[in-house]
Amino acid sequence: MAPQIASQPGLTAVFLPTLAVAHCQPGFYRVGKQQMESTDATFRQRVFHVVAAIPAGKVTTYGEVAQLAGSPRAARQVGGVLKKLPPGSSLPWHRVINRHGKISLRGEDFQRQRQALLAEGIQFGIDGVVDLRRFGWRLE
Repeated sequence: MAPQIASQPGLTAVFLPTLAVAHCQPGFYRVGKQQMESTDATFRQRVFHVVAAIPAGKVTTYGEVAQLAGSPRAARQVGGVLKKLPPGSSLPWHRVINRHGKISLRGEDFQRQRQALLAEGIQFGIDGVVDLRRFGWRLE
C-alpha cells in the first residue's frame, strides 16, 4: 500500500501503513529495524507511526500506543492526537481503544468507531468489551 498523505494548515502527515514498531527503552522508539530517539520525531509523528502499524482485525490501547511511541505515561495525549486527525485521514485511529477493551468515544463518534471495528471482524461482548487477549495487538 502506498503512503497516504493528509494535510491541514500547519501540518502535513505522511502515513506509512507498513511500518513495524517495537518496544525500546524509555525515550526511544523503533520504526522497522531502526531505533530512534524520541526527539527525532514529534510525539504526534510517533503516534502516527505506531497507529499506522496496527493490522486490520486487531486493536491496541492508548497506553500501548504511548509506550511504543516512547512516552509511556502519555495515554491521554494519544487520544488528543487522534482526536485532531484531519477529516478523511487513512490512519486506522479506530483500532485504538481504552485499557478496559472499550471504546472511549461517545455519540456518533462511538458508532463510527464501533462500525469500523465490526467491519474488520472485531467482536464485542454483550457488555461492549473487546477481548484484548483475542483481538489485541502488542509487540513483544
